[in-house]
Amino acid sequence: MSDINTIKIPKQISTTLNSVNKTLSENKNLKININSNIILERDETLNLPSISSSFNYEDMRGASDSFALKKKYHSERLLNQVVSINPDIKEELTYLEKMRYESFGSKPYKGIKKNIEKIWLKKLSLIQSKKQSDVRDLIFFTFIKYFIDLNNKKEWKKNNSFIKNITNKENNQEFLDLLRLIPFSLKDQKDFSMIAIQLLRLLYPKTQENQEKDD
Repeated sequence: MSDINTIKIPKQISTTLNSVNKTLSENKNLKININSNIILERDETLNLPSISSSFNYEDMRGASDSFALKKKYHSERLLNQVVSINPDIKEELTYLEKMRYESFGSKPYKGIKKNIEKIWLKKLSLIQSKKQSDVRDLIFFTFIKYFIDLNNKKEWKKNNSFIKNITNKENNQEFLDLLRLIPFSLKDQKDFSMIAIQLLRLLYPKTQENQEKDD
């Protein structure tokens, strides 16, 4: 594969995005269209909005890179299987899986990694700007901070205050022990999913009704 970081940006933005997207994903069928009001994925096509005050070129690059990494390292079939037996934590599982393939896939490429981290930082900023955060916000905030540190090879501190906000004394250590397994599971979506489920079940225990359905 050619070095993606050396690709120069031509005048036509869509040409650049399509070139990088195909190279990164190793899929010649992927296509980027800039003709939508929102970010919209359809099979092997990503529709992006035009550059504006709320969606700049960095946002465009980040969304494009994420789409290519998803197509290369993610199985929608496997995610659907996991979600089908854990419907109450669908949003959390989907978000963690997104962070997995973005983190794993961007690691070899300095430029791609930078684009992905900007997406994460923007998400952090949006959460922080809320007047009132809910439990899901705290969970997303915690995991984004974790993956940013992981991507930059920084040590995840045991006394992280966000962990204490979403866990309790009984499962705090178990939560931290599971976090230590994440770096070793990023390559395998199935392994990562099992860890993600265990982590989230410490925060969202199954109700008796859900447990009976599983049984």
